[in-house]
Amino acid sequence: MKFILLFVLGGSYTGHLLHIYFETDYLKIDVDYYYNDKLCGLCGSYNTNPDDDFTSSAGVAYKVVEKSVRPFANSWLFNDPSYP
Repeated sequence: MKFILLFVLGGSYTGHLLHIYFETDYLKIDVDYYYNDKLCGLCGSYNTNPDDDFTSSAGVAYKVVEKSVRPFANSWLFNDPSYP
């Protein structure tokens, strides 16, 4: 089974789209070039620079780049005890 989701980023339609494609073992996210170097998170900053692909959540403000996958992924965990 294949799903294709189409999202508009922002509160109103600007023509800049986010496309998410996923199957059981595959996920692909495409965004317009407009968002080059304007994104952050597990999917990267979309700036074509592989040297900053493991930028941690703290690194967004402080330029912290992890050396391996596990610390990078853990930095993006949502740890709020009040969240159900």
